[in-house]
Amino acid sequence: MFYFINMKNIYNKKSGFTLIEVLLYVGITSFMLLTINIFIATVLQSRIKNQTVLVVENSGVAIMQTIIQTLRNATQINISNPQTISATMPDGQQIVFGLENQVINSTQSGTIYPLIPSDVSATSLQFTNLAPAEKPASIQIIFNLENLSPEGRNETTYSQTFYDTATLRK
Repeated sequence: MFYFINMKNIYNKKSGFTLIEVLLYVGITSFMLLTINIFIATVLQSRIKNQTVLVVENSGVAIMQTIIQTLRNATQINISNPQTISATMPDGQQIVFGLENQVINSTQSGTIYPLIPSDVSATSLQFTNLAPAEKPASIQIIFNLENLSPEGRNETTYSQTFYDTATLRK
């Protein structure tokens, strides 16, 4: 038995996509690419914001620990103004903490040491003695650190206030 194939029907069949199918595929692909792009941009902004917060918080904790440890070990504390405190150590060395040009500094033997990184600025620093005159000094420390973006980008702008109290050991 012989089967005859009509070659005319095979060649007349059109293959490919219609205009509606092409538009539908382009639309779906564009939507998927846009969604992926927005997701990646959001993840990157969150990463930058988290790094900014981490820098400010780590700087604040390190400054606070340095000041508190120094004040607790001091034999005498003198608050000359609310932004400057000096501590006399058991070996007679004088250590001064203060705020100058938005940088919290520690001055030891005439040498100034900045306590914060260059991309963080201190907007305030305040020392207050909370103890009565006959009791050992109990110094409240309050300062505010901020990381400001030079470009004004929101994800690199962050500010936090740190506060704690250090009591002189006798």
